[in-house]
Amino acid sequence: MSARLFSDPAERLDLQILEALADQRFADHPLRELLEQLAQQMVQQVARLERITAISDRYKSSAQEKSRDLSERYERQIRTLERVIRISDRNQAALHELNQALRESSTHDQLTGLVNRRYTGERCRQEDRRLERSGGIYILLNG
Repeated sequence: MSARLFSDPAERLDLQILEALADQRFADHPLRELLEQLAQQMVQQVARLERITAISDRYKSSAQEKSRDLSERYERQIRTLERVIRISDRNQAALHELNQALRESSTHDQLTGLVNRRYTGERCRQEDRRLERSGGIYILLNG
């Protein structure tokens, strides 16, 4: 028997049955034909079990490979997203710096660094809105 599905006592029994069938002393025994059929059935059952085991092993292997492929694709996508996030963060920071520089250049004189008319107008509008909420007056000094 090629399969190692049985424990030692079962293997010994199988071997004894095969030896009894091969022994010519039992050639005319009335139960020999039934024993041969039983042995043949046993061999067929073992073959079926081996095929089922092989199919199960292939399916399990395929499922593990598919799971590993999915896991690898997931990890690659995570790494790609992390790269995109880092690039986006750098672009956001650069954009923020450029906006700050643009705001600075639109409200300050480039040569002297002093505030210009636009900045003064914006500050006056802010103070007007603040004073509308709280009441009061403010004085603008030129100095």
